[in-house]
This record gives sequence, structure tokens and C-alpha cells, in this order.
Amino acid sequence: MTNPAIENERQGVDIDDRINAAIELRAELGPLQGRIAQTEGELAHARRETMSEREESAKARIDLAKALLRLEAMPRLEADLKALSDELKTERQERTALSA
Repeated sequence: MTNPAIENERQGVDIDDRINAAIELRAELGPLQGRIAQTEGELAHARRETMSEREESAKARIDLAKALLRLEAMPRLEADLKALSDELKTERQERTALSA
């Protein structure tokens, strides 16, 4: 049979130990919550940045597609320009011949 006074003392020490452990855990909790909040902020920033970069990438792909379409049209435009230039040259020669 255990002595009630000894048992009370043991329980008191156990309670004090648990209170001290709880105080230490609470002290550790504050900085950890701060780090979590900071990490969440950084994650939100990274997500916004990623979304912005995706949008910029999509715009760049659209601009590239437009530029490629213009580039594909260049030979046709050059041919049209050559034909018009030849036509103008012929017209000038005909005018020169008529005025002479």
C-alpha cells in the first residue's frame, strides 16, 4: 500500500512536469505559426507569379503564331510587290514611248 502523501507528491511533480512541458510547447508554437504564415505567404506569391508567367507565355505563343502567319504571307506579298513594280515599270515605259 502506497502512502497517500507520497502519491500526492508524485502526482504534483507529474502535474508540474506536464505544465512545464505544455508551456515549452506553447513557446515553440508561436514561432512555428509565424513560419507557417510566412511560408503560406510565399506560396501565395509563387502561385501568383506562376499564373502571371503562364499568362505571359500564352501571350508570347499568340504573338509568335501571329508573326509566323505574317512571315508565311511574305513570299506572296513580295510576289505582289514585284508584279506591281513590273506593272508600274511597263506603264512608265509605255508613257515614255507615247510622249516621245
